[in-house]
Amino acid sequence: MLSLLLNKSNSNNRDMSKNLVGTRIKELRKAQGLTQVNLATQFQLRGWDMSHQTIAKIETGVKPVRDIEIVQLSLILDVPVAEIFQISDLQPRLQRYIANKQ
Repeated sequence: MLSLLLNKSNSNNRDMSKNLVGTRIKELRKAQGLTQVNLATQFQLRGWDMSHQTIAKIETGVKPVRDIEIVQLSLILDVPVAEIFQISDLQPRLQRYIANKQ
């Protein structure tokens, strides 16, 4: 019984991501051959207090990503802001998020 509750809890946590773009940021970062450490370093060189742990939290949806961070990411990754929001499974993810909020 406890394992069923734990599994349900874990699956709900994955569906209740605090951002929608984390996986896309990871894709874009990897496409450019950057590690989380490299990306954090690029933030730091621009005066931002960003660690590789924070990048990991954004990419896994544990941490919300602020709009200003998205703009900075677009500049570092040299992609339009809109490209960060090009998410193939956006609609199902939104539906899961809404369902879990009710």
